[in-house]
Amino acid sequence: MVWDWNIIRKIIEILWLIDILLAGWTVFRSHRDIASTWAWLLVLIGIPYIGFLIYLFLGRQISHDDIFAIQNEQKKIQDQYLTKQQEMLKQYDMLPEKEKSERARMLTTLNLNTDSAFITFDNNVKIFIDGTKLFKDIIAKINNAKESINVEFYTFYSDDLGNHVLKALEDAARRGVKVRVIYDASGSLGTKPSYFD
Repeated sequence: MVWDWNIIRKIIEILWLIDILLAGWTVFRSHRDIASTWAWLLVLIGIPYIGFLIYLFLGRQISHDDIFAIQNEQKKIQDQYLTKQQEMLKQYDMLPEKEKSERARMLTTLNLNTDSAFITFDNNVKIFIDGTKLFKDIIAKINNAKESINVEFYTFYSDDLGNHVLKALEDAARRGVKVRVIYDASGSLGTKPSYFD
């Protein structure tokens, strides 16, 4: 068999067609948003075969069956704890001494039954109605942290306030404190992940 340009071209076309079919099957077999679907299609078709190696490490998602199995397991454990707390509430009073009233028992039972809200103790809640005082308190707590910091923000921008909070978090990380930040992608639209590098 003589390898001329026509044979090589046909082999390349066949391999490219196989790549397109595999790319379509790979991307469309799992549910993902449209932007992600098109991006992976471009990678898999634009970089034949090497794109599949990239996808193998970066593009795979947990299957829906696995997600439902995890959710079912979590619900099973949650239901066990809820049942246990409901029984404990009936048998003897779980409520702290200062909360022992029929109304408190009724509200606790209502939360357990309707919202699957567990009873927790030793909580410390502080209500702020002034943003300036709130962020002064947050930064003071960040500056005094010894082991870990877990913060969650709906909005985190690279403005004066955001930079001030970020600097406090960076200083804490330099002190050896484990810092974890969660922020909402929609609420913080425009804040890039590189901002936290």
